[in-house]
Formats: sequence, C-alpha cells, structure tokens
Amino acid sequence: MMKRLNNILVALALIVCGSAIGQIQIPGGPIKPPVTPRQANPPKTQKPPMSPKFKYYDVTFTCNVPSADLFIDGENIGWIHRTQELKLTAGSHVVELYSSYYNDFSSTINVSTNNQSFHFDLIEQTDRNSQSILGFYYYEGSYGYPQDYAKAVEHFRNAAEQGDIYSQVNLGLCYEKGRGVAQDYAEAVKWYQMVADEFDHIPNKLGEFYEKGLGVTQSYSEAVKWYRKAADRREVTAHSSLGRCYFKLQDYTEAINWYEKAAEKGDADAQNNLGYCYCNGLGTEYSNHDVIGAKWYLKAAEQGHPGAQYNLGYCYEHGDGVKTDYSEALNWYRKAAEQGITLAYYQLGYFYTYGLGVEQNYTEAANWFRKITEQEKVDTIYNLGSKDEKLSDYIDAAGWFLKALEQNDAEAQCNLGDFFSRGPYLHHPHANANEWYRKAAEQGNARAQCRLGDKLYWSYMPSETEKQEAFEWHKKSAEQGYDEAQYQMGEYYHSGSMVKKSDAVAAEWYLKAAEQGYGNAQYEIAELYKEGKGVKKDKQKAIYWYRKAAEQDKCIRQSYAQYELGCIYEKGWGVEKDLTEAVKWYQKANNAKAEEALKRLGY
Repeated sequence: MMKRLNNILVALALIVCGSAIGQIQIPGGPIKPPVTPRQANPPKTQKPPMSPKFKYYDVTFTCNVPSADLFIDGENIGWIHRTQELKLTAGSHVVELYSSYYNDFSSTINVSTNNQSFHFDLIEQTDRNSQSILGFYYYEGSYGYPQDYAKAVEHFRNAAEQGDIYSQVNLGLCYEKGRGVAQDYAEAVKWYQMVADEFDHIPNKLGEFYEKGLGVTQSYSEAVKWYRKAADRREVTAHSSLGRCYFKLQDYTEAINWYEKAAEKGDADAQNNLGYCYCNGLGTEYSNHDVIGAKWYLKAAEQGHPGAQYNLGYCYEHGDGVKTDYSEALNWYRKAAEQGITLAYYQLGYFYTYGLGVEQNYTEAANWFRKITEQEKVDTIYNLGSKDEKLSDYIDAAGWFLKALEQNDAEAQCNLGDFFSRGPYLHHPHANANEWYRKAAEQGNARAQCRLGDKLYWSYMPSETEKQEAFEWHKKSAEQGYDEAQYQMGEYYHSGSMVKKSDAVAAEWYLKAAEQGYGNAQYEIAELYKEGKGVKKDKQKAIYWYRKAAEQDKCIRQSYAQYELGCIYEKGWGVEKDLTEAVKWYQKANNAKAEEALKRLGY
C-alpha cells in the first residue's frame, strides 16, 4: 500500500465487481494524490517598525487550496485557510505562497487602495501535482470546486500524461465508470495497466476485467494471472475470485483450494461456492463430500447469504448431506425468499401446494407463485440441482401453478404435467405429472387426454387395465381432432394392440393426423399406400406423403422418409429415374441404409 505522506492518508479507489456464482463488494472512489513534502520555509525576517506616516489598507487574500504558508515581504504570516485578512502599508509587497498541494507561488503586488483582494487559484498551475489534485477536487466537488467530471478528466489527463500515477489510476476509473467521458473499458484497462505495479488493488481490478471480458477478450487464464498478483499482495478478495476462475476453467481442485482460503476468512460467497463444489463432488475425493458441502452452505447461510440459504434448503429437501427435513427446508427457503431469491418463491409455493413441512394451503401457495409472476427483475440463483434446469422453466411453472390453483385452468394443468414429465424436473418427489394431466383431461383438454394416455401406455410394465385406460384417453383425444392421438389410434389398429387389427381403420386415423401435418402419420400412411394395405396401392400418394414426412424436421421418421425417396428416384418407382435426386435424398437421410445405398452408387 502507498505510505502516508505529510499525514494525509491516500484512499484506495476500488470498484464493485460480481460473479456468476457469488458477489464481491469493494468500495469505490478516486485516489487522492498525496501531499508532496515541500522545502523548508525561507527564514523569517524582522518586520521593521512602522511610523505613523505609513498608510495601512485592509487586504484580503484567498486561495483555492486547503491551506498554505503565506509570506509577506519575507515574514511568515501563517497558514492561509481559504481566506486571510491583513493590514498592509501602501506600496509594493513581495507575496510568497508555499503549499504542499502545488508549486510555490511568488509575486509582487501593489497595494494602493482599501479592501483590495488577491486570489491565488490552483487552476493557474500546470505542473502535474497541481493538475492531479485539481482533478480530484472537481471529481469530488470539494474545497469550493463544483463537482464536474468532465473537468476532472481534463486535469487528470494533463497530469497523467506527465506521468502522475494518481491521475493515471483516476483516469482509468473515469473511463471505467463513464464519468466525464464515454464509458470505455478498453481505455480503462490501458491506464490501469500503467499503474498495476504501483497500487495493490489494481491487479484485482484487471483480473475482473479479464474475467468478465470488459474492454478485453474474455480470458479466465489471464484473469487468474492478475488475481494471483493481487493475492500475492494480500488482496483477500482475490482468493474468492481465483476460485471462481479456476471453477470456470474446470480445475475444481484448484478452485476448492482458493475458495477454502477465502472461506476460512469468513467470505460468505466463497463458503457458498465451496459448498456447491463439495455437494456436487467437484474437485474432491471425500466420500462424505455432500456432508462437507452442507456444512459450508450453513456457514454462509448463517451470515445471511441468500444463495446459500436457498442451497441449504435444497439440501434439506432432498437429503443432500443432511437428513431430509421439509420443515427445515421450508425455513431456509423462506429466508432466501425474504431476500428476493426467485426460485425460493417457487419452492415455497410448491411446499404449500403439497403440504411439505407445513399444512397444505392453496391460497398461500398461490401467493408465493404470484410473487414470481409480478417480479420486474429476476435474480440469478446458485444451484438449480441440475445443469439442464432453467430458471425460466420455474418461472413458467409458477404461472401455470397460479392458474391451476386459482382458476382450475385445464391448459395450465396440462402444462404442469409436461413440466414434471421432463427429465431435469423428475427429481421433484411429490409432483406427479399424471395427476395434473388427469385434472386437465377430465375437463376435456384433448392434449392432456393424449398425454395421459401416453404416460399410462408407456409406463414401466403397464397392466392391462392401464393399457385399456390409455386407449380410452387416446380415443377421447382423437375424437376431438388432436393429431398425436389420431396417430396413436392408427398405431393401435395397425398393430392390433387393444383392438382387432385393421389396416383400413389404421389408414383412416393416420390420414386424419397426416392431413393436420403430423409427420409420423405422414410416413405411416405413405407406407400403407406403397404396400396397398388398408388402402388401394397408389405410388403417387405414397410419394406425396413420403415427401411431406421428409420435409418435417421434427418427424422422428424423417430420415426413413428421405431414404424411401432416395430409393424411389434410384429405381424410378412412380417417377422418372434420377440418380442425382436419389443421391440427394440418401445424403439427407444420413442413416445406415442410406450409407449402403451411397456406397453402392459409388459415393
């Protein structure tokens, strides 16, 4: 750190920086240039005795610096604090001003009238020290100078170009914050790098710029280099930042090493991040890593860290490192919610919906879900439990819960069934997708009827009763014109599952779905026209529906349809033989059969 000079403390200018996993708070502001020791005062001279024939005048001296030594005709009058009133004889006097803040001033003044004023202004001084302190005064709006960032930049630049390190760092700050100049991180980096060896906090700041890609190409490796320099200078915040960067570089062992250094000093962000590493088994070989992780979450949570409070609630909900305890989970989720963690609102709504750790209460559940939908700004959260989970999905789910609970909305209920059917969200032990599908299906929602039929039919080792119920729901949905259900009805009749096999009835259902644009049905009806099963054999209709299916990107059987088109053009089946067209469709199909065909054709 820079030392004290003439008892004036140099304040460090630091900025606020953030992280993907945690937050670091550092105070900010410009650095006040130190007082430069001046030469010893000139020797005092004895003031000659005055005789009555001399005429005296009232004279006022003002100076736009905090204080300075004022000498009149070699006599030390004392400190001039902004203004000084004296009586001087008429005539010429040598005035000298000695200040630690800028160059010494010397001038001859002529006192000829009463109430004369003489003003010594710092702005007249062009040396780097004067320009530096003047820039500081304009930046801060102190010592009688109005706050004016543009003028501050002007004076900082004058001094910086003369090599003044304080103005260089302050000019970097102005560019970083966009004060007095357009915000320009690249320019800020340029000035900060000039003084990186002079101020202990600057390497930390440069590490942040490289970590976030501000004014430079984002580089966690380069950020590590600067953060390490800061850590070597005992910048404690650099420890957590190093952990964060090593985490991004997927060097979890080194991340834990630096997180632990910061965590042991009480850094709540580092404690939370360390908890995340241990709970997820990253960078550790401990068999009880989740227990260690939960303990670090607790340390951070007890300091009021909102992310850690949410993460600890998650641990208690799922029994990660602690015994499952819904009441304790509810307690920590509530603490996180009180600090505005969006997902904590969702968890509280979820707990009240299912009565976990609290009496079931749909009204209270709706209140918490409503908080999410009314939020103008959504926070970032630290542990979603799975890399595939998205906060936006939970926000959507909150809206569906709200409509489902308050309005018995069938579409919202069906959406919740979809939500809890997706892989990342299957870990919710109390949420049953079928439950929500059934609520919507019973209200006549065709999509929910089809989804419930799918879930029942394709469940693990379904019973005959479940299969029969699945058929009934598919039929209800299909009769309402839902294309997926119509396709499924075609599958029932084509395979003879749950009904007597009938290609003719299957074709009717496939065609209904195909005409609505359902790709799988388009492929199946093409197959029936090709083979003449259940319908009259028709090459043109087969080609028509194969092409439709081949153009459907979301069609599971798209590649099969493309392969069939390749065969059709290779053999000239219903079309003029065209090997170029055949190769095109084989290449699009990109499956094993297509590869064999391409080899056969010499491609």
